[in-house]
This record gives sequence, structure tokens and C-alpha cells, in this order.
Amino acid sequence: MEDETKIKVLKIVEKNPRYLNFLKKIIEYQEKEFRCQKCGSRQFERVKRFTFRCLNCGTENIFIGFHTMEIGLAPAILTKLRYEGILEVLSKSSRGGVYYYLPFEREQQIKQIIQEIEEKKTAKYLAKKKEIEIPEDIFSPIYGYDDLKKILIKALQSLKKKRRVHILLIGPPASAKSMVLEELNRIDGSQLILAGTSTRAGIRDLLADLQPKILLIDELDKVQSATDTSVLLTWMETGKIIITMATRMEEIYNPGIVIASANTTRNIPPELLSRFLRFYLKPYTKKELKGIIVKVLTEREGKDKDLAEYIAEKVVEDLKSTDPRDGVKIGRLCDTKEEVDEIIKTMKKYNKIF
Repeated sequence: MEDETKIKVLKIVEKNPRYLNFLKKIIEYQEKEFRCQKCGSRQFERVKRFTFRCLNCGTENIFIGFHTMEIGLAPAILTKLRYEGILEVLSKSSRGGVYYYLPFEREQQIKQIIQEIEEKKTAKYLAKKKEIEIPEDIFSPIYGYDDLKKILIKALQSLKKKRRVHILLIGPPASAKSMVLEELNRIDGSQLILAGTSTRAGIRDLLADLQPKILLIDELDKVQSATDTSVLLTWMETGKIIITMATRMEEIYNPGIVIASANTTRNIPPELLSRFLRFYLKPYTKKELKGIIVKVLTEREGKDKDLAEYIAEKVVEDLKSTDPRDGVKIGRLCDTKEEVDEIIKTMKKYNKIF
């Protein structure tokens, strides 16, 4: 039963970390209100629907559970915990009021689980507080942009100096914007999101729950939520995430930097755009695209140079692809030129854009 409870709690918290605080609030309420009226013990056995016998002194106590208004949590939260098998219903009123309780033996199990989760979170937070380590081969697959690479590294180092600088890369597809972000995402403490589809909860909760030091945003021009824009502005300027909700009120200080990409600045609010140091990138030439594919396939994928050059030629010239990642994907599937030809032929057959 203990393992079953642990699995349920971990599943809920993994989907939405805020439920950790909700469970703590429920336990705090029960520890205060659900005590033996005679001796104050919290060791009970349930003998009737609302009657709980104290195992310490034998006194029978009446508990009717807690209501959403008493606990200060939204009804949907308590309903969710009930359906997940955490809470139980003690009673329902004719006017729709539902009174819940967390069985006492389950309460103790969950307290232990919460302690384990928080210890891991503390260890993870302390690890994030360490100095950011930049891989020696950072940006190695990216052709050219040597001057820009130096500036990006300086922006990362600005975190140490507590004088943060945010970077925005602007340009059409095939200008290495996404590749830059993917390389930066190799750094511990970074978090890469796709604007507009990052999380259902939004950028605010992502910043609060994951607390990245480097927030990488692909397609910043697709941010549509005014809330997300406001949260970004505040965090970029002050390092604070402020949450004011009926179910969650807190202020978190976790200064970091934003490095983002965009196809255009047309849809980015001026006040947000002004927070960035901006760089406009041009699309790669065919020669540059081939060079990137060969470099990645030989240095990171362990492919023979002759085969890597063959793949690059086929991807750029035959498939007319402007995405070097196509070459990397094909390279992972092939060990011979014949296999490359077969995959190229199949891709042409099933992809009309070719």
C-alpha cells in the first residue's frame, strides 16, 4: 500500500509540481484540526463514518472532514486528489458541499514522500547554484559565426558577474538559430522551450517550477500570451517570478538569462524587444550547409568522411533541404552509400515537397 501511495503522489507531482504544496497544506490542516479532544493524540482507528477512536486513550472523536473553503484550495484540486485515490469523501451536503479527509495512515506515508521529494529538490537547487560549466566543444557543429559565438559565451559569463545580458537571434529558417539554442541546451541549468507550446501552465509556472539559469526560447515571435510576456519582462529585469493566485501565492528570486530566436520581430512587443541584444542572421549557403553536415557526422556521429560528404551532397542537392539536421538523421540510419540512396529515394517518394 505504501508503494502504491508513493507511485500515485509522484505521478501527480510530476505532472504538476504545485500539488506538492497542496498536499502539504492538507496535512498541515489535519495536523492542527484532527486530534483527539482528550489527549491530543493523532493515532486513530475509524469505527464509524464520522467516528474515530483514539488508540492512545480510547476516546471516540467525531471528524466530519474539511471543505474547500476551510482548506483554501479550489474544488477541482480536491476532486483531482480524490479521483487519484489520495483523498476520501466523508460526507456530501444537499447543497453540494463535499467534505474530504486524508486517511491518517496515508497522511504519514505522504509526509515521508514529500520529505524525500524536497530533499531531492534541495540537492538539485544546490547543484544549479554551482558555476555554469560550458562544454569545450560548444557550438562545434555550427559553421562560421565565430564572433557571435564569443558574444554568446560572454552572455553566459554575465551570470557570474550578476550583470545579465539577454540575446535574441533573428533570421529566416536555415540560419542556425535553432542549432545555437540546441547547443546551449547542453549546459546544465538550461531549459529549452518552443514559444506558444511550451507548457499548458505557461512560462510563469515553468520558471517557478524548474528555475532555469538559462531560458532558451525558440520562436519568441510566437509568444501570444500577455501573461507570458509580462512574466518574461519581470524576470529578465529583476530575476523575480511573482505568482498571485487563489491556490498559490509566492515570490521566487532566481536571476537568469534569456537567449531566444525569432523569424521576425514583427510580433514581439517593443518593451520585450528592448530587453535583448539583437543579432540578425543570414541563411547558410549550400557550401556552408554541407560543411555543417560533414562536421557533425564525422566529429559527433563517428561517420567516415567520405560517407559524410556523400550524405551532405545528397541532402542539399537532391533533397533541396536547408536543415542540416536532415543530414544527421540520415547519417544515423546509414553505413553505406547504397543505404543513403535508398533512404533518399524513399523520402522523395513520400514527401511531396521534394
